[in-house]
Amino acid sequence: MERPGDRRHAPRRRRLRHRTRLRPRAGTGSAGDIVRTFALLRRVDRPSSPWKNGGGITWTVAMDPQDGSIGDFSWRLSLAQVGVAGPFSYFPDVDRILTVVEGRLLLQIDGAERRLGAADSCMAFAGEDPVCGAPEGDVALDLNLMLRRGRCSGAIRRLPTLGTPCTGPDVSPAMTTIVMVFTGPGSVEDDEGGVEVGYLDAIRMAAPDFGILRIASPWPAYRVEINHRAGVAVGPEGERS
Repeated sequence: MERPGDRRHAPRRRRLRHRTRLRPRAGTGSAGDIVRTFALLRRVDRPSSPWKNGGGITWTVAMDPQDGSIGDFSWRLSLAQVGVAGPFSYFPDVDRILTVVEGRLLLQIDGAERRLGAADSCMAFAGEDPVCGAPEGDVALDLNLMLRRGRCSGAIRRLPTLGTPCTGPDVSPAMTTIVMVFTGPGSVEDDEGGVEVGYLDAIRMAAPDFGILRIASPWPAYRVEINHRAGVAVGPEGERS
């Protein structure tokens, strides 16, 4: 299995600008006001955090607040490479949603076993639950969304392929964030142009500045939606309110 540090799927350089898109704010502000249509989150820019037990590595993809810590986030999205069996960390007042991106993972939650692979649906559980995880085979790579209970709710959806416009959230609360995580090369375009994305790159969009993005990739991707108020259901998989 390819590790997140490998470079075989690094994006090829084309005549596209590899930076965040900027566009004028429609209908508000001065002519010089600009807002981000999306933020580009490159895999190579993420620092790695080896686990204390030596059994895995975590990479933070995005979190709120952006300069927050593991103890004060409202939400946190991360990738983790699981190399050996071991218990999950204890997170009081946090709801968790986990999906496997590569490999297979055997979970034990309150004594009940659940096997997850890349084609399986997400697993939702409380941060206080006693959970153990073990890779079946070499290693497993999972995508983990943590939501501070009472502040926000969310969901993760696996999209087999991408070739249609992405127009924003399924619901429109006052504050919504969407993060797309890619598992292979693709492109993201808006009316101003486009950028290439590669293995485990991501983009982040936040209300009220959703634009219409044209996202294309023959590889699966993960759409993560976070609603910044409790009790908002946003999809059939991985909901916790």
